Amino acid sequence: MFKSRPEAIIYLSRNGLQMLLPEDEQTYQLPFTPKTIVNLEVVSSQSITQQIQDFINEKQIKPQSVMIMLSNDMLFSRKIAARTSEARGNLVQEFLSNIPLDPKLVVHKVFTFRGYRLAVATNQDVFMSVKSALEGLKWKVLYVVPDVIYIRGSLSPQKIMDVLDDKELLQLGNFLNLKTPKKIPGEPEKKISLKYLIPGGILALGFLVFAFLVLFGVIDFNKTDIPAVPDFKQIDLVEGGSAPATEETSETSETEEVTEEVATVDEESTAVDLIKEDLTIQILNGTGVSGLAGVIQTDLENFKYSNIEVDNADKQDYEETVVFYMEGINSSILGEIKSILEKKFSSVRSELDASGTQDFDVVVRTGQLKE
Repeated sequence: MFKSRPEAIIYLSRNGLQMLLPEDEQTYQLPFTPKTIVNLEVVSSQSITQQIQDFINEKQIKPQSVMIMLSNDMLFSRKIAARTSEARGNLVQEFLSNIPLDPKLVVHKVFTFRGYRLAVATNQDVFMSVKSALEGLKWKVLYVVPDVIYIRGSLSPQKIMDVLDDKELLQLGNFLNLKTPKKIPGEPEKKISLKYLIPGGILALGFLVFAFLVLFGVIDFNKTDIPAVPDFKQIDLVEGGSAPATEETSETSETEEVTEEVATVDEESTAVDLIKEDLTIQILNGTGVSGLAGVIQTDLENFKYSNIEVDNADKQDYEETVVFYMEGINSSILGEIKSILEKKFSSVRSELDASGTQDFDVVVRTGQLKE
């Protein structure tokens, strides 16, 4: 009988996998043979199956329930920065369409971190090949999750147990929960006319040449790295699904609609630091002075803050100006905002929004002006 909780972690990368078995206090490493996975595409699923099954039989590892954790080099990601639902949806579609893989093979999820969001995608063909190899030896794969939702660095025995025991986070990150695209009901099958066969054959030949160059490493694709994640359980799943189907395939996904924002990851930024251009700010006028929120907006825009909205506070007689901020805000940015406000207001303090419920990265509620 298998346990409902994973007994081990299979840490999967492009170059091989590690088996982390905490109960046996064992770690096994299997490097894949060259060209097993090229540009995040499976060259031969049969080869993956053979290598994994031979390795397990050689080490005499008993069947067990496991989770597959996808390493950084198995993932594509883009950072989030948009406001309207339409813009967010368009950016997600753009992110997925730019992934150099067959859209039918791409699955994705969108996560919320401390102060920003991240879309993560991968090739399901890779982890499904590993899953099939394990299940061929009577193993049970319960979860497939990206390592971006966990702390980076070496996995100590205690960290491994924390991962395996956290069923809620495993469910949130599980790529096996995603629904596959369905064919539009009633759509007629497309037929290919003979007049397209000859030019189609030429295109196919060109594709084979291109595939040959990719296979032997002549052409390589660059992949966006994922920023490091500071700690366990600092993110929540927003939504996920398969990559959008093209017009030619006329397929759709029940989970295609995305409700979060996406932007390109800056390779030099960290997971916990938002740049000014990505920061969303709301200014709430709590002074009773008409137009003051607009004045503060202009002051902040002079310092390159651009995503700013203004409104009135719930009352107009606040004495203290408070900067409510989400976790993950760069301390230097927070200090600069306070410094700008201190030029006009008598008392300014900052307060962490520990609940994470506010809709903006920074909310400024203004109070009494200086004499």
